[in-house]
Amino acid sequence: NCISWREASEYCKLQNGALPTEAQWEFAARGSSQLKFPWGDDEHLEARLNACGSECLAWGMKNDPKNFGNRKMYGFDDHFETLAPVGQFKAGASQFGIEDLSGNVFEWVQDTWARYTPGERVTDPQGPPFQERTADGERGERVVRGGAWNSVDLVWLRPTFRWHRPPHYRTHGIGFRCVVAPRS
Repeated sequence: NCISWREASEYCKLQNGALPTEAQWEFAARGSSQLKFPWGDDEHLEARLNACGSECLAWGMKNDPKNFGNRKMYGFDDHFETLAPVGQFKAGASQFGIEDLSGNVFEWVQDTWARYTPGERVTDPQGPPFQERTADGERGERVVRGGAWNSVDLVWLRPTFRWHRPPHYRTHGIGFRCVVAPRS
């Protein structure tokens, strides 16, 4: 966490890999069955992810009351005020056994932010070519997926939820994972 898109992308390249595309990330999280969550369609969250439960709310009210308000995702304690070590929520793994695709940190993906065109069917869309500044002066942005430890809205934890930030942006709620070719 606390790493920019550029830094995450460079790190993955040094590992002979890359950030996943949105399509790769979403397939890893939903599979061909198009599941609501990595573990399936059941909205029961306990023991499946790290989002904003009672412990997160207590931390937020103490450390950042202006931004936290009085919102939380669920009433149970997931045992982590903020980030959890990777692999703590085995019951939340995808059908491929990939852990932490929902909650803990949003994850940078390769794609450039663009809204999907309704009814358009494309394979592995990766957004428009990245430009630091667009013609109207807006900064080009990159996509993050997966929800974070401070997520308070269930939709943020669904693999279909897309969010975007400038590539230089860093926060405690965004991390990354790399895609590498299998070893033979």
